[in-house]
Amino acid sequence: LIASVKILAKVQYSEAKVQDSNSKRQGQRFNNLAKAIAAILDPSIERYYSSSSRKQVRDGLKRAMRSGSLSQLVNVVSNPNNITADANAFKQAVSYYARTVQEIERLEYEKTHKEHFARELGAQVAEGVSGFISCIACVLFIVLAFL
Repeated sequence: LIASVKILAKVQYSEAKVQDSNSKRQGQRFNNLAKAIAAILDPSIERYYSSSSRKQVRDGLKRAMRSGSLSQLVNVVSNPNNITADANAFKQAVSYYARTVQEIERLEYEKTHKEHFARELGAQVAEGVSGFISCIACVLFIVLAFL
């Protein structure tokens, strides 16, 4: 679809060079053509993930439609920089969502198994305290042995 509009844009450009650029009727005909093409291109806006990106493209499409330039219509809808930026933002959002879901699942697991985690943490604390007390006992034994 976009390729067809690009071809029409080239035809429009060639026609504009041939026709008198001051002709009011010619510009009106191109505006009507741009309105028809903009309506046809509207579904291609849905390839943008972000609703704010889609709104920006729709606004740009309306501005390009008023100018009557088909090449501007194509540039608005298929701007590679905007498409790439939108896709990257979507990938970031998906990654953030996946990390959030994993964190929620981990917290839910810990919530349902808190007795196990309490026993495990208690064992680790007891091990640390007994090691500390053993070290103190050994130091006292060595000090008393030499006195």
